[in-house]
Amino acid sequence: MKKNMGIMTIVVLAVVMVGIGEASIYFANPYSYGSDVGIGQYSAVYSLEAPGRTEYNVISFDNHGVSPVEELIICLDGTSFYVSIKNELELRGFTNVILAEPKELTAYMGGDASGRAILFPSGLFPEEVYDGSASDPLFADWLDEGGSVYWFGCSEIPDDAYLSAFGLTSDSFNVHSVPESVSRSGEICTQLCLRSSNVYHGLRSDIGTPLAYVSESGFSSITAMRASEGTMVVMGGDMGDDHASDCAQMIAAGITYATTVLDHAEGMADGSASGEMTYSASAAENVTVYVHMGGYYTVYGERFGYGT
Repeated sequence: MKKNMGIMTIVVLAVVMVGIGEASIYFANPYSYGSDVGIGQYSAVYSLEAPGRTEYNVISFDNHGVSPVEELIICLDGTSFYVSIKNELELRGFTNVILAEPKELTAYMGGDASGRAILFPSGLFPEEVYDGSASDPLFADWLDEGGSVYWFGCSEIPDDAYLSAFGLTSDSFNVHSVPESVSRSGEICTQLCLRSSNVYHGLRSDIGTPLAYVSESGFSSITAMRASEGTMVVMGGDMGDDHASDCAQMIAAGITYATTVLDHAEGMADGSASGEMTYSASAAENVTVYVHMGGYYTVYGERFGYGT
């Protein structure tokens, strides 16, 4: 009897210990990441949490009065590529995503479009919103109202008449698929750990702002340019994991055609990290701070603005 009682006591204790273990996992997730940023008039202080030794980057940007994207509309194109983009955005804390068929897009247009973007994963723009005229909804009801467009380009470059409203011609694009040597375009590429280096169908690097890589022949893999009152981001190459990651990184970070880097901090967070970044050239309301961890394979991201 005493032997049985001893066995039962051990079993009860084991169950209790398992329950405590499960509770501790539930209430204190050992794989959690977190960040907090306070933005002041001339500096931003940050603190980070990571479950283990993790690469981090903290970047402060000046958007010069242009609103970063807060809402993303993805135009469905019959492929499942949008799933990858949504998943990458969620890793970076961006969840305000709407999926829309081409015929539904006009219902989201009109009025102030600043802080909102439409993503076109492939091919020409749907004829419901753009058919080659600056009076079409994509311009008149979107870009003219400060909206943003993310465009993954085409398997065939449109003619000049189709592109003229954007200030582009067919010669603006790289039509040579032969691989070339590329180099990073600048701070944003390095600090956001952008990966897309394919310049096929990318824009000339002297058009807008090259964001990722530039080839020897002078073409950019990702370009941000001003289109009317809005931002247009053109991505070269074929749709893939690098493109989904980079697209999400730019949207989550709040990159616009006017964005410039103010300050940058990087390192390895082992449990926690903290620091301060300074700036003097911008008013606080134009500053955003973006935190991302994991380097080229982001596991966490979050954007902070003045007053958040």
